[in-house]
Amino acid sequence: MKANVLYHIGDLRYTDVALPELHDGEALVRVRACGICGSDVARVFTTGTYHFPTIIGHEFSGEVVETYSAADAEWVGRRVSVFPLIPCRHCDACHHGQYEMCTCYNYLGSRTDGGFAEYVAVPVWNLFRLPDSVSYEEGAMMEPAAVAMHALKIARVGMGDTVAITGPGTIGMILTQLIQRIGGTKAVLIGRTQAKLDYARRIGIRHVCNSGTEHVADRVGQLTGGRGADIAIEGTGASEPMNLCLNLVRSEGRIVAMGNPQGDMLFRKDAYWKLLRKQLTLRGTWNSTYGLGRDDWQDISALLAEGALNLRGLITHRLPLAELQQGLSLMRDAAVYTNKVMIVDEQG
Repeated sequence: MKANVLYHIGDLRYTDVALPELHDGEALVRVRACGICGSDVARVFTTGTYHFPTIIGHEFSGEVVETYSAADAEWVGRRVSVFPLIPCRHCDACHHGQYEMCTCYNYLGSRTDGGFAEYVAVPVWNLFRLPDSVSYEEGAMMEPAAVAMHALKIARVGMGDTVAITGPGTIGMILTQLIQRIGGTKAVLIGRTQAKLDYARRIGIRHVCNSGTEHVADRVGQLTGGRGADIAIEGTGASEPMNLCLNLVRSEGRIVAMGNPQGDMLFRKDAYWKLLRKQLTLRGTWNSTYGLGRDDWQDISALLAEGALNLRGLITHRLPLAELQQGLSLMRDAAVYTNKVMIVDEQG
């Protein structure tokens, strides 16, 4: 089969590899769509991954074409999305059903081969059946959408809350859409790149703020009568937006750290004083809940089936599997605006 294999940092090759060999409890998925995550760009160009060679890609969907066990044969022919985290099932977190916090997990697309290939071996437990009305492209975006849903729940956004979100990327835009569905809320999406904010408006995000040209605290103050945001969700993983969040929230407000860190996270002294004096709550969020009957993935699936969440509108570029390198370079170089770059099976 054809696959994009990362042999070393900067050495990604579109090449022929053997079809995955199935083991007990696994299914073979024909990949129909796989989104490029920002973490994929870093893996290819700067950080590498856990071992080489590796087929990257963790945001994907497809069709089950084979299962190892006849007991799982009912999955053959089903359209699926895939939860990429493979829990150990033995640690304390797993024993409590908190699989996203597993301390000894495997991961499709970074620790084991993933979705930028024609086929991938996936544990049956990680298969999520797509509703008939949900496209493969939407299925490939269920992973970042579930991450946004998890952050929403961690933040405990309720009716009437004002929420500031830093980072107008894919997850930030999905999260803002989710917040806007809650009655009486105001969500303001904050970033420094006007093209991203303009795109956010085009897909229906009502309040955006350019932190490079506007005074963000004044803008949030206008929305809240000077009180400050109830909640701030930091989505960039950079120190300055985190410091901004500490300044934007009201007394006894909540801050959720969602973005993967770009480096050391440093608090300015004046911002840290805000954490103390306003008695703020700072909490992290990681991945998404799955396998619990009613979890983040089920909630996103229900919204997609209702047509209540715009994920396809976030796709700015579609490329075939052979052009993954071009898609990664588009995102890295930022010469043109990209949101979600989607690798699609042209025969699917």
